Amino acid sequence: MFAILLMAPTVVWTLIVLVYPIAITLRNSVHRVGTGFEPHPPFIGLANYAALVQDPVFWKAVQVTVEFTVGNLAGSFGFGLLTALLLQHRFWARPVARAR
Repeated sequence: MFAILLMAPTVVWTLIVLVYPIAITLRNSVHRVGTGFEPHPPFIGLANYAALVQDPVFWKAVQVTVEFTVGNLAGSFGFGLLTALLLQHRFWARPVARAR
C-alpha cells in the first residue's frame, strides 16, 4: 500500500500531462471543431481523416518529416561511428579525447 501511495503522484501527473491531451485530441479529430467555443460540436466521424489524406500539403509534410528523420539518423550514426573508430586508433590526442 505504501508503494502505491508513493507512485500515485507520478501516475496522476502522467494522466494529466500525457493521457488527457491525447484523449482530447482523439475526441476533437472526430468532431467538427471550429472556433472551440461550441459546447457540443457535431460528430463527423472520419471525415477529418479523409480530408487529411486527400490534402497534398499533408503528404508534403510527411515527406519532409521522413527525409529529416532519415537524414538526421544517418548523420548521427555516421558521426558516432566515425568518432568511435577514430578513438580506437592511436593518435597524438587520444588520451585527451578519451579523458584519460
